[in-house]
Amino acid sequence: MTFKELEGFDPDSKVWIFTPNRKFTEEEIILLNKKLADFGQKWVSHSDQLRTACFVAEGTFIILAVDNKVLMASGCSIDSAMRFIQQLQKDFGIELLDRNNFVFINGGENEIVHKSGLRQKAENGIIDEDTLFFDPLIQTYSQLEAEFSKPMKSFWMKNML
Repeated sequence: MTFKELEGFDPDSKVWIFTPNRKFTEEEIILLNKKLADFGQKWVSHSDQLRTACFVAEGTFIILAVDNKVLMASGCSIDSAMRFIQQLQKDFGIELLDRNNFVFINGGENEIVHKSGLRQKAENGIIDEDTLFFDPLIQTYSQLEAEFSKPMKSFWMKNML
């Protein structure tokens, strides 16, 4: 998977992935991308500008990235990012910090499911070991490109069924 927003970033660049509890509307994606771009332009670490990419990916995820080759994010800068994400939650009426929301591909479309609904989706034949899921625990740009989506059988989520 390729992310044009991250072209030129170091492979070890830090990535944060936020999975919403519902799909974004087209209007929300436009507004979110504007707010994300504005935040990325102002995101600093100890008053030094970070090289960032902040965007909606796959129409479903919010991704924040910092190019570690230029400057690493500090504790304070990460705190400011979390405050920003919390504000997005309020502004858009979405949940972005619940790590129990997962995205899988169903009929060519991204579908969001809460952990509590995984077993039922499997029992109904909607999810099986070959269903492609997106791994929200990816931490680097190189992982994002190589390992973001993979079959259920290939990563830690298989233990949830």
